[in-house]
Amino acid sequence: MIDLPAQVESLLFLRGDSVSIAWLAKTLKVHESKITLALEELEKNLSVRGVRLVRSLESAALVTAKEMSPIIEDIRKKETEEELSKAALEVLSIVIYAGGASKKEIDYVRGVNSQISLRNLAIRGLIQKKEGERGTYEPTVDLIRFLGLESLSELPRYEELRKGMVESLREKANE
Repeated sequence: MIDLPAQVESLLFLRGDSVSIAWLAKTLKVHESKITLALEELEKNLSVRGVRLVRSLESAALVTAKEMSPIIEDIRKKETEEELSKAALEVLSIVIYAGGASKKEIDYVRGVNSQISLRNLAIRGLIQKKEGERGTYEPTVDLIRFLGLESLSELPRYEELRKGMVESLREKANE
């Protein structure tokens, strides 16, 4: 059996965001006190690694170690200065014309994992996670400005394409 700290670590990595201790306990079918102990052990194990555990009373998340800040900032700077890749443009088109889409929906349309493109577009401020809808991305005001538009409705056949795409995405993603 895989030890509990390793299971917790994998779930934190998978989610990529802050995760509640209650959710971890429910998912791993253990008491919250065991999750707390596993988090303490994980925190010790990660103290000399490039990733750290950050905790509040009710949640935890994996983050990069502060010592890695220079290299992380250098990579982010390069990513925002480069032109958008073909993959990023595909993801952006899906988010724009769907009026917002989940990673699962985007991955379905593209047929590949879109996580890196989503992250790069979010870093640039062109998309953001939708309020109250975990994992759903939407276009930002900065994107509209970047495209030189006043509204996304100025895009060609926006409403017609959006309606058809949203229906198709929802149907296919829920199959």
